Amino acid sequence: MNTWHLILLILAVPAQFLVSKWSEKSLNERDRLTKDLVIQVDSGWKHAVKRFNEYTDLQKLLEKYLDFFLSTAPGRARRHSPNQTPARESKSFSSRPESAESAPVEKETEEQTWFAGSTQPRDPRPANVKFKIGQVIRHRRWGYRGVIVGWDETARASESWFNMMHSKDNPHWRTQPNYSIIVDVRDRSDPQSTYVPEENIEIVSTEVAHPNIDHYFRYFNGKEYVPQEWLGERYPHG
Repeated sequence: MNTWHLILLILAVPAQFLVSKWSEKSLNERDRLTKDLVIQVDSGWKHAVKRFNEYTDLQKLLEKYLDFFLSTAPGRARRHSPNQTPARESKSFSSRPESAESAPVEKETEEQTWFAGSTQPRDPRPANVKFKIGQVIRHRRWGYRGVIVGWDETARASESWFNMMHSKDNPHWRTQPNYSIIVDVRDRSDPQSTYVPEENIEIVSTEVAHPNIDHYFRYFNGKEYVPQEWLGERYPHG
């Protein structure tokens, strides 16, 4: 039963009562009863709409909280794999991305280097790093698309993140190159980034939809994305 059916049922009882009493009243009394009913229905309707809106807002809040919980809880991620959960365990993009093009700090903390976050130039490029920034990828298992915005020769993250997000059956994920990916919002509606082991990546040629794509890249050349100057300086060899 939907909301409108419920409202009609609620209104049916007073309507039936009015009809039964209508024929017993004079014209003036009928007019007064009609005005009273209109006022009561209008008041009741406004109250019902207010309560329905409050319920809808609460429902949206609960759904948002549940989605966040399921996306971060170990072993219970919805549409997420352990190796491609949002970087920094719950990172989402704002309309104003962090200023990655700012001058490198003199000495980075370990946490600042997690998830390909180091501002130090990757030069020379290690021979075992197969993919480059700007390449468009598809996750081999989960099928979402994205574009590479950073990489580490070996995975860099907190121990708690590894314990939560990496399968115990795949310890080698930590020792192979890992890539920071911004995910196509057509595949996942909430703008997010993931941190993916190299073996779970395959290259495709398609444009990616993400609100911060212009922060990282100048344009798509038909095959891959061309980095902004600051990103090119950080990854001079891709």
